Amino acid sequence: MYPTEGSLALDHPFVVLGQPDGEVRAAAEDFYAYLREDDAQEKFVELGFRHPDDAAHPTDVLEGTLGVRPGQEQQLLPAPPADVLDRMLDAWVGIQRRASVTLVVDVSGSMGDSAGTGGASKLELAQDAANLGIGMLTPQDRLGITVFSDEVRGALPATDLAEAGELPACAAGQTDGCVDPDCAQVPAAELRGCVVGALRADGDTALYDAVTTAFDQAHDLHEADRINAVVVLSDGEETKDPGGLRDVLTHLRDPALNNDDHRVQVYTVAYGADAASATGALEEIATASGGAFYDATSAEDIGEVMTDVFAAFGGDPAQS
Repeated sequence: MYPTEGSLALDHPFVVLGQPDGEVRAAAEDFYAYLREDDAQEKFVELGFRHPDDAAHPTDVLEGTLGVRPGQEQQLLPAPPADVLDRMLDAWVGIQRRASVTLVVDVSGSMGDSAGTGGASKLELAQDAANLGIGMLTPQDRLGITVFSDEVRGALPATDLAEAGELPACAAGQTDGCVDPDCAQVPAAELRGCVVGALRADGDTALYDAVTTAFDQAHDLHEADRINAVVVLSDGEETKDPGGLRDVLTHLRDPALNNDDHRVQVYTVAYGADAASATGALEEIATASGGAFYDATSAEDIGEVMTDVFAAFGGDPAQS
């Protein structure tokens, strides 16, 4: 599309964040100088950016790979005032499709092992990463949290994040659809952080039960005007029912349950070095549901990976 009145330009400014000391600032200035050199500028052109000396015209790369009109003359509109941009961003948040997400976290005993990074356990890093991801959700989104080891337990029922009330503690012996007792009287706006922070590692890995349970619950709560998704984070192979993968895949592919009018997508994350042997199963689960697989077998990548996962639901890292 080429609007006759013109369009806005997308800029890529170089910004040094914070107030770095002399050494960091000097390194940033050196890097900026390198980016301005001819070799680096030509690399930008190869990657599809416009030439710095002729930004009004598309390059051969843009014309050949993206179908940009040859010889196109740019008609640039002036940038709107800051207050207009703020209102545009607010309007985008209001009109984008909202999400209903169930976060499924492996709390088997191996999650208490060292992540190999700064002495933290895998669960501790996963808790930080989970809070980073779910912190990207908006008050209009819905969140549920399920945990699993050798059993599957509802830690937080599907909750509209705009709610300001309190949720009751679990009844004695209740293992489904309840709030961790440590978080019983926490306002709903703070529940997600409290529940994630209260997780403890113990037991085996009932991965397939957890996927099926969370998928079925998301299916039952499905709303057509929302993104309906399950995010599964696991650090290892199924140990409760190693031969159960085929049944899980058949269930996820069942057109009576998962179709264009009633879609629940499962996003899987293989977490930590021990999860390398489970990547095949996790990839198949994601593919069967129309979701996506993410590799965090290098445990230190889990924060970046969870940010990427929740960005798929329209999340904004600036909110977290």
